[in-house]
Amino acid sequence: MQGWQVDDYLACVDLYAAAGVDLAAAPVVGLGSVCRRQATDEAAEIVDTLHSVGVGRLHGFGVKILGLRRCGQRLASADSMAWSITARYRPPLPECTHVTCSNCARFALAWRDDVIASIPPHEPLSLFDREAA
Repeated sequence: MQGWQVDDYLACVDLYAAAGVDLAAAPVVGLGSVCRRQATDEAAEIVDTLHSVGVGRLHGFGVKILGLRRCGQRLASADSMAWSITARYRPPLPECTHVTCSNCARFALAWRDDVIASIPPHEPLSLFDREAA
């Protein structure tokens, strides 16, 4: 799904339906063009609107911590390169032997743990907490 306003995303749903693709039955639907406004009311409205028309298993491309705090509980999955970019400008972890940790699973998992810990416990985390993973 791509767009800028809610109606753009609904037009995408209609285009897929016209092509015979039932997005409500899809195992996951990619949600693009929200990374720079992920922590806004508008992004949350897009996610909510897609859910209301049956498109519920969304993967948020480029969704970082503010977006996860805002609507992570309504996403099936999400990704972000924030961890890798951060690792590129830091020294490698003490136990690592590579030049940077920008492609390091250990750094990525530590980043994930930090992100989860930074989200207040009153906010739903069912898709992103360690026990559910």
